[in-house]
Amino acid sequence: MKRIFLCLWLLSTAFTEARAMPSKSSALPPGSVLEADFTQYRHLNGIHKPIKSEGHMILWDGKGLAWTTISPFPNAILITTKGLYQLQNRVKTPMVKGGGDRAMFDVMAGIFNVTDAQQIKGFVIQHLPPGNYQWRLRLHPQHEQVRNLISSITLEGDLQIRHITIYRSNGDHDEIDIKNHAIKESVSLEMKEIFDE
Repeated sequence: MKRIFLCLWLLSTAFTEARAMPSKSSALPPGSVLEADFTQYRHLNGIHKPIKSEGHMILWDGKGLAWTTISPFPNAILITTKGLYQLQNRVKTPMVKGGGDRAMFDVMAGIFNVTDAQQIKGFVIQHLPPGNYQWRLRLHPQHEQVRNLISSITLEGDLQIRHITIYRSNGDHDEIDIKNHAIKESVSLEMKEIFDE
């Protein structure tokens, strides 16, 4: 999971323009919270069976994204406007230094809150024919340094984001299924303290 977010952090360093997203999507109301479960399949060259992990995500509009892997190995990552952190026993340890923190958060918030197109910058957007869901987009990174790591990201969904595929330049790819979406007015007191610290 760390590799996905470190790659997405690199995306944030050179974003220059935004593209329109599908009008069928449902924007997250200001200040509200999107919670969902995820299943991730990491496909690595030379390994026949994908590596599967499952967990839960919390996107608090304007505050941050908490990505918690439950199995097979517990792990938690927090992205806020202040940075990227490893979470362990409610202790935040910075994972990346060097700036670009607000842009990094904007990228992740934009991906999971698809109608907020102004937050996804630095991509050429390709509209693809619908597949399993109502719409499908492919994001091609514009920055050369990013293209050395990620060739493209495909987003699929209906009223919510349902499936993300991250294609790596080395031929590996990650597939992430998002389900059990729930929009809430606020996070728990425990999560509020973690986001606000």
